[in-house]
Amino acid sequence: MVDAFHVVTLATGCMDDVRRRVQQDTLGHRGRKGDPLYGIRTILRAGVENLTDKQHARLTSAFAAHDAHVEVELAWQVAQDVPAVFHADTPCSRRI
Repeated sequence: MVDAFHVVTLATGCMDDVRRRVQQDTLGHRGRKGDPLYGIRTILRAGVENLTDKQHARLTSAFAAHDAHVEVELAWQVAQDVPAVFHADTPCSRRI
């Protein structure tokens, strides 16, 4: 049996690692005030269902600020999908 809390925490941590790596690769330094990815670090940890319109707009503009930010967007989408696995009504019918 898998503990949902720890799996979701691991997925969120991986997303943070991707954000920090992309931040370092694109700007050459750790996050600072005014950096697009640094400004959305707390928004990325929230569930998409809890985001306001303003937060959605901040995410969209941060993802569009640089081509490399697509990696962060993809990691965020995967991290958002992980909790949904634990909320599914039935388990997957086929093995992968």
